[in-house]
Amino acid sequence: IINELELSDFEMHTVSDLTPLTSLNPSHSEIDSVARFSAVGSKRNTIRSALTHLNSVARATQECIALPSGSLFGQINVNREACTLCMACVSVCPGKALQDGGDSPALKLIEANCLQCGICANACPEQAIELDARIHFDHNTTHSPRALKEEEPFRCLSCGKPFATQSMIKTMTEKLKGHWMFDDAAAVKRLQMCEDCRVIDMFKK
Repeated sequence: IINELELSDFEMHTVSDLTPLTSLNPSHSEIDSVARFSAVGSKRNTIRSALTHLNSVARATQECIALPSGSLFGQINVNREACTLCMACVSVCPGKALQDGGDSPALKLIEANCLQCGICANACPEQAIELDARIHFDHNTTHSPRALKEEEPFRCLSCGKPFATQSMIKTMTEKLKGHWMFDDAAAVKRLQMCEDCRVIDMFKK
């Protein structure tokens, strides 16, 4: 990061006494700004604040810097074709970085909360998630929920009630194709019905 920001020849100081802060600027440096953020909260937040300050005063200010795998910060990339919005990743995310769409099928990310732990990738049944270690310096980008995938809900063919996602029904239909229990059109059609209409259809004479 230091090299990316062209800060390798700058001096950095940490102090416990805040009084002489304004006199700490190295005379040979082009930097004339002293960080004034409070080191409160988690270690990750403190590190992010420090890096954001360094970026703001660097010779080569960056919007985003790629980091080595296993770093503290980053996002996830989702294969939208493979993702069925099953929300397995949301249920296991320890940092609450992943969120569902509430009333509509969607997967959202708050990048600032992403720990790059990889639990979501391991929990994904479709293997649709990849970690992307990086430090992004725009506050709105990292702290606002960002949609990774969203789609219209799938509605029951019989009653019209939304009960699943479009991609989930598509994936389930493709995986069960050729199974002996779904070798007729009526059985396949039941996959596209809600739980109530499916039972009613099975007992129709």
